[in-house]
Amino acid sequence: MPKVKDICNYLFELAPYELALSWDNVGLLVGDSEKNVKTVMLALDITDLVIDDAVKNSAELIISHHPLFIEPLCSITDETYYGRKVIKLINNNISAICMHTNLDAAKGGVNCSLAKALGASVIGYLDEESKIGNVCTLDNITVSDFLSLAKSALNPRGIRYIDSKKPLNKVAICAGSGGNQIENALNLCCDTLVTADVKHHQFIMAKELGINLFDVGHFASENVIINELQKSLGKKFSQLKIKISSSNYQFEEYFI
Repeated sequence: MPKVKDICNYLFELAPYELALSWDNVGLLVGDSEKNVKTVMLALDITDLVIDDAVKNSAELIISHHPLFIEPLCSITDETYYGRKVIKLINNNISAICMHTNLDAAKGGVNCSLAKALGASVIGYLDEESKIGNVCTLDNITVSDFLSLAKSALNPRGIRYIDSKKPLNKVAICAGSGGNQIENALNLCCDTLVTADVKHHQFIMAKELGINLFDVGHFASENVIINELQKSLGKKFSQLKIKISSSNYQFEEYFI
């Protein structure tokens, strides 16, 4: 039976610690590295509902993409938001492992999984230094066809976009917050940027600089990694029960 540390070490084989950005917080954030694990719960975020789901399913470990916390905690009490989560995990003997920007940058990680879901072929990095984001090719498809493809592949609540009236051939992909990559994408001769969390002025920039821009939503752009993690962990640890939390969903809603 694998221990928490065995699973964490394997995840660092998939997404080396060295790939994490300097400000990030990755690895085992809560729990006992020596604890035996029978059931793993997967989710993009460690929400209260995900913790409840882990308790209900007797999971000893939650693996998430987003860290439970990034800034150091000055105190862990029931009077603070993150303190309550940590206490709830500890009281239920649940450990928490988070793989964030290291998984963004890893080969086969978040950005590669997003490219795969969209049928794009990876040919390089969007940011050579950080290795976060990919440059990909698509087969000369129209904006309209890409919108249909992205809706089907990612199931987003909605897609905000700029149509530069160019077909998609060379596409920059940056899962999560990547609106600041517009000029970088253009410098790499990309006709399109697919990302999330795009700001108002970045849409204007894309329109005026003549690049297709698609904001598919933060959750939708990154949630593609959860199924891939389930497959990878299942192959490595065949004795584990590896479940995707029923509470792994996008919280915000849209009124249109």
